[in-house]
Amino acid sequence: VIYCAGQIALVPCTMKLVAGGIRAEAVLSLNHVEKVLNAMSEHTSLNHIMLAICYVTNKKDIPTVQKLWCRKLKEHVTQVTEYGEPSVTHGPLVVAVVPHLPRDASVEWHVVAMNDDPTQRKFISMAGKLQGCKIDCEAVGSSSMSSVALSVSLSLTSQLVASVALDSMLHELSSVMLTVVKELSQDGNLTLLCCRTFYNKGCISGHSLLTGLEEFLKELLGPKSPALILVPVTDLPDLQILHVACWLSL
Repeated sequence: VIYCAGQIALVPCTMKLVAGGIRAEAVLSLNHVEKVLNAMSEHTSLNHIMLAICYVTNKKDIPTVQKLWCRKLKEHVTQVTEYGEPSVTHGPLVVAVVPHLPRDASVEWHVVAMNDDPTQRKFISMAGKLQGCKIDCEAVGSSSMSSVALSVSLSLTSQLVASVALDSMLHELSSVMLTVVKELSQDGNLTLLCCRTFYNKGCISGHSLLTGLEEFLKELLGPKSPALILVPVTDLPDLQILHVACWLSL
């Protein structure tokens, strides 16, 4: 497993942010990620990323980083499939808006990669609905199934929704997570190690979220309940108010 710390768009020879705005910063910072992965292991590339987290300081920049991410992945897949190999299964991308980043950067990338065979990964997705909101969950298992990246988001169904019932929302979210974990870990050996929980601090109380999520996960998983890390954010894509990124391992 390769953990790549936050990468921002510093020009190596000057250690200053690249000029040119969000597009230039997004491209250079993601290029830094590629170089770090390749330095850690010669044949490791963006194809090997199991989970990506991108922080931006302006919600208007979310489509820019999402499009860049998709384009870069397609470039790598094209390089692979030209040799007749199967398609690659990529891990989920989490995008969060925060008020400030180091060096006043506009974008920062964090990734977790596996030096596995991306063409042999397992993918599963699931969705759920509650009154006023929806849950979307996807997970990617490494080719050896020794690790899994899981992403689950909660979105309002309309801007007109004034509030949601937090308890029922967290119960359904935890149930969807558990169902996906069981589906991927048929032998029961995979354990949820960490849940990094991004939440819109203008919509959800951090204290209530921590208390409720801990309670439901302990109820469903018992002593295998994961460590919870709460990350208050200014905003999330579209109508998302909560996005949980989890890492499972043997």
